[in-house]
Formats: sequence, structure tokens, C-alpha cells
Amino acid sequence: MKYCTKCGAELYDEAVVCPKCGCPTADYKAQSSKTNGMCLAIKIFMIIGCVVSGLSFLIPLAWTIPMTVTVIRRLENHEPIGLAFKICTILFCSVIAGILLLCMDTNTYDE
Repeated sequence: MKYCTKCGAELYDEAVVCPKCGCPTADYKAQSSKTNGMCLAIKIFMIIGCVVSGLSFLIPLAWTIPMTVTVIRRLENHEPIGLAFKICTILFCSVIAGILLLCMDTNTYDE
């Protein structure tokens, strides 16, 4: 068992925040920095997908731009992204960004 550094409450070993005071633990900070790097990579590949589809044809921009804006907004607001949307990202926008979205731990956004 570990203890909260702020209030001293007893915590489970896998806890990322204190249930009593809400203070983040060291595990939360490590998990957050790893997620931030993946979010940045997803955003970059989504934008690259928009640029490539815009150079190829103009019609794909009708769905790649809204998908990119939605993914970026949801990542910044820590909102969940559904499985169907992740698969559509692979098919229509960016394979790499879609795979990263599928690999992303969905528990990080269940706060």
C-alpha cells in the first residue's frame, strides 16, 4: 500500500489519484507524460493525412478535416473516442494515427 503525499490517506498500489483529496500520485504523472507524447503523434499524423488527401483530391477533405478537428478536440478535452471512429480514422484519414488511437489506453480518459 502507498500513501497520499498531500493528505496521508492510504491508497491502493494501482491508484493514480487519491480518492480522498484528488491529489495525483507519481503514477499519474508518469502515465500522463506518456499519453501526451502519443496524443502529439496522433495530432501530427492526422494533420499530415489531411495535407496528403488535400494534395491528391479535394473531395477527401470533406471528411478528413472534420475527423482531424474532432480527434484533436477530444484528445485535448480528455474525451473518449469510440472504436468505430478509430477504425474510420484508419480507413479515411491516417493509418498511423488510427493505429495509435487503437493502441491508446482508454483508461486514461475515464477520469
